[in-house]
Amino acid sequence: VIAFEPDPTNFGLLKKNCNANGCQNVRLENLALSDQDGTAKLHLSEVNRGDHRMSSSDDGLETIEIKTVRLDDFLQGQEGFDLLKMDIQGHEFHALMGMEGLLNRQNIIIVMEFMPEALKEAGADPLELLGYLSSKDFEMRDSENQSKVIRSTELDQWAESISHYTNLILRK
Repeated sequence: VIAFEPDPTNFGLLKKNCNANGCQNVRLENLALSDQDGTAKLHLSEVNRGDHRMSSSDDGLETIEIKTVRLDDFLQGQEGFDLLKMDIQGHEFHALMGMEGLLNRQNIIIVMEFMPEALKEAGADPLELLGYLSSKDFEMRDSENQSKVIRSTELDQWAESISHYTNLILRK
């Protein structure tokens, strides 16, 4: 397991939790996945430590500088993986752009939050994201109705039906 957490406070809690539970197979990285290596601002939610965002329409939030990495660069020369779980408050499309090489060459299962408003806030078009995943030959299912595959012809209608967020289960 490789766990990425950019916020130093949350990273400390993650590390403490892993140590307390004897997790020997977890590699912790104090980084954010993105479409480029470098730095970015993380907007800190005042009410929910799990709702920090790299893009925010609330100019009043405290920000900290964090390190970002492309997953393709991070994993260079390493074996891939079977499962990716992403819940990064709208920055998912950026992170996917940073792992395009991996997505092109490996069969993988992705469980990913899909929050249209947060994606828009981060400068991504939710329908473009779904089209991108479809172009990579991912079968898409909504975690709320896992028995039904979301067909490429239904993406617009499905995305419109999401009131706040859901989780997508993607499989090649």
